[in-house]
Amino acid sequence: MRHVPSSWRRTIGFAGLCLAGWSIAIGLGMSVLWKYNNQPGQASAAPVQWPLPHTQPLKPNQMTLVMSVHPRCPCTRSSLSELARLMRHAQGKIDCIALFKQPEEMNEQWINTDLRTRAQAIPGVRVVIDHGGKQTQLLGMKTSGAVVMYNPSGLRVFDGGITSSRGHEGDNAGRDAILALLTQPALAIASTPVFGCEINNPCPGGSP
Repeated sequence: MRHVPSSWRRTIGFAGLCLAGWSIAIGLGMSVLWKYNNQPGQASAAPVQWPLPHTQPLKPNQMTLVMSVHPRCPCTRSSLSELARLMRHAQGKIDCIALFKQPEEMNEQWINTDLRTRAQAIPGVRVVIDHGGKQTQLLGMKTSGAVVMYNPSGLRVFDGGITSSRGHEGDNAGRDAILALLTQPALAIASTPVFGCEINNPCPGGSP
């Protein structure tokens, strides 16, 4: 049997330890990422009755849907993509507002992001700038991408999110529930988890 120099054995052993450590680090990183992607944000505390009758009057023949948007939340790109799909299927049955919160200390430039451009490009969606966050607060919305929907009588029928995890597009329970409510308004109030950044965080993810 050929003799393996001790220096080689030490090198091989060290390489094995490095490989094992690397594998453990990758596993831990994947675990942390999975947990982050699947950790929902704070649920909304939306009132049962529509709280904005003067600033945003309800339409008599449409549901009113509001999505809260942090203009610098990367997770909300997928929420807006799902909103676009939802509006295509809604066929004019939803009066939709994308409510962009602008903190009092931030200027107009801070809110001019790709998310605002995306929202403005969705047919049937009105972008409303919420200066100081007063309307967002009245709706009890705490997470970017949160959706609340009210029927023409002003009663809340949906409260939640329309993605299945952070940054994920595709079939999800929130979108299905909203579409079901459009054809069967007598269904029970639906609620789903919301995946997004905290609406009151001025710089989610360290963005400027």
